[in-house]
Amino acid sequence: MDSAEQEFQQLIEKRKQAIELDVAKKVYKIRFWYVLIEYIIMGGGYSMLWYFFGWKLALGIFLVQKIFRSGTNAVDSIDAEVQSQIQKLFAEEGRELAVYPTSRRISLKQGESDKGFAFSIRNTGRNASTFEYKTEATDVRDCLNIDKEEATRWALGGTGGIQNLAPGATLEARLVTFIIPDNAPLCTLEYTLEVKRDGQVTSAPNIFVTIK
Repeated sequence: MDSAEQEFQQLIEKRKQAIELDVAKKVYKIRFWYVLIEYIIMGGGYSMLWYFFGWKLALGIFLVQKIFRSGTNAVDSIDAEVQSQIQKLFAEEGRELAVYPTSRRISLKQGESDKGFAFSIRNTGRNASTFEYKTEATDVRDCLNIDKEEATRWALGGTGGIQNLAPGATLEARLVTFIIPDNAPLCTLEYTLEVKRDGQVTSAPNIFVTIK
């Protein structure tokens, strides 16, 4: 191999090493930003975000985190975000019942309490009506040694009603919470939120509660 070929091979090798180094740097940066954002969103770190990037980004991440947590898991209060989401659901044409979280799937831990889901009812008819609602367990096959009656007792605030709800009016949002025993099995229960208008069932969505 003459000197020209050797120089060419060395040039190719240097170019290859430079490309590999550049790719490694980019992968490192991506991993760094991924870990940083994951830490901030899932675990906090707003002061660090504020220090490095300013209050606007810190506030934005905080709001995103709040919406993310409020929208995908059990809720413990009817806050402004929950009320806003319920109103958005009612904005859909013909919707009589709004449930939040919209996924109707919540996760709770053994021994956890005072968390669940929120809902509201709107009278979409032309006349004032009486509405009744109840929450009861309908499928507990995934949970050993638990029957429907016991699982239904774990739900609080899921039974009630309102008389003479005017056309277009909405029921003040209700919060249904669960009391999960310390020795509850790790499983998923299915509940039904049944709504009646003037004695007739009009809605009966399923609510899935997973005990982790």
